[in-house]
Amino acid sequence: MPQNGNIFDVQEKEFSIDFGKLFDLQGETKYDLFQIGRKRVYLSIIDKITDDLKFFFENYDGLPERYLTTTMNIHEGQFVDADGNATLQAFIDGVTEGIIDDEVLQTHIRDKVNNEYTITIETRVGEEELQFKDSYAKLLICISIMSRLVIPLICTYMAVNDIKKETDITINVFNRIFQAFNIDENGEEIDLAAKITKFTMSSINHTTYSDKVIWEYLKNISVNENIMAIDLFRKIVRDTIPKLDINKSVVSFLHVVIKQQIQYQFTQNIKITFKPINQIRTDSSDSNVSPFARVEMRLVNANEMSYILDKENIKNLIEKKKMRFSAEEHQYYIRNVQPNQLQIKLMTHYINSQDRVNVLGCNREEYIYLMMFTRQWLIEQRYFILAAMITGGVKPRAGRRQLNKGKLVTEIVQSRSYANVLSKYSLVKEKIEENKSIITLIGDMLNTEFSYVPGYKGSPDLEHCLNVEDNPKLLISEVLSFLERL
Repeated sequence: MPQNGNIFDVQEKEFSIDFGKLFDLQGETKYDLFQIGRKRVYLSIIDKITDDLKFFFENYDGLPERYLTTTMNIHEGQFVDADGNATLQAFIDGVTEGIIDDEVLQTHIRDKVNNEYTITIETRVGEEELQFKDSYAKLLICISIMSRLVIPLICTYMAVNDIKKETDITINVFNRIFQAFNIDENGEEIDLAAKITKFTMSSINHTTYSDKVIWEYLKNISVNENIMAIDLFRKIVRDTIPKLDINKSVVSFLHVVIKQQIQYQFTQNIKITFKPINQIRTDSSDSNVSPFARVEMRLVNANEMSYILDKENIKNLIEKKKMRFSAEEHQYYIRNVQPNQLQIKLMTHYINSQDRVNVLGCNREEYIYLMMFTRQWLIEQRYFILAAMITGGVKPRAGRRQLNKGKLVTEIVQSRSYANVLSKYSLVKEKIEENKSIITLIGDMLNTEFSYVPGYKGSPDLEHCLNVEDNPKLLISEVLSFLERL
């Protein structure tokens, strides 16, 4: 039986587990170090992570061996698919089998939460859909603890495979944890992902009345309440839930986080010179200066550094790719292309799959460069309809196609490509399906008439590609394939 002793050594950005001492081996092993700095958002909870590991190592004899085995398999590339290839999916399946689905460990986590949880969440009559009962809070804390146990394994996988851009690794692993803890102490099945999404959406909805000016601006850049809710949900699952404490109110913590995130979306993340109306406070000692002027002065300082970084990222991306295009071609598209909402949405999908830059921080010259990069890639991938749309002018069709009631919707939702796109957002796919986000995008394209802007000399003639009314399935196929590939 391994003896724990003092086997954990915690540093600023990493910690180690002395597996040699734990299993009576000779000296340190190459599997001891866990670099939490690979996921900087978790550095603030490194002590919580190691405290949980210590507790369960001491109270569950089977966990140290499982943990070492999983860590070894990551280092040695043993998580492979049926063809013997090391893949992310094999890693997720391996962590799930080795740690997350361990029923003994799940029982220990539930027992710890039940023994230490002493607070009571107050409920209000008439708000059942939004309420977090104590049984829900306990499940969420169980998820938080299991998340902290697997975070070092995620960081190790990223370090071993030299992954700098995390994409959806963490969210996909955490999805398995949500599935493992979906039955409360009363035997009731709970969809906590949907509960958190509704909780987030209710907070966002409160801003749509008092902050109408900002929401009008957001709609012009293809952001609506549903998009923001999904984005905040993912941040909560990935960044906030692992920080939960057993005996602190889950509801209060989520309220604070959501409020701060909405404020960030309305200020730091959007390059505008005013703050939400419902957050403006007047200063009686400076009555000669309008509240809007004071807010603007504060935002200049708050946004300065992030603005500089965003502009630098855009500049670097353009410098890497613009050599393929002449200055004359750039000027041609500046003269002939007028950006619209659908184009911005398509371009943002592609650009963010290549490099995380803030498209909304572009000036016109920079935007046209990014549009040219996107158009060229679409042509190379034979997405000719989307390539024609991304430069075309738009106007509404005379008669709106009833896409959401026809056979086309059935064909879309039953397609393999649609399922693959949803799998990227597995925790909130029910919400995406409920809001018909993808179907709405396709519907908007089918109901928009595009005026053709010819490509620069030598570009293929794509005018015929805009005639999608007679065969809408071609457009549907391109959009789903495009979203699936990114």
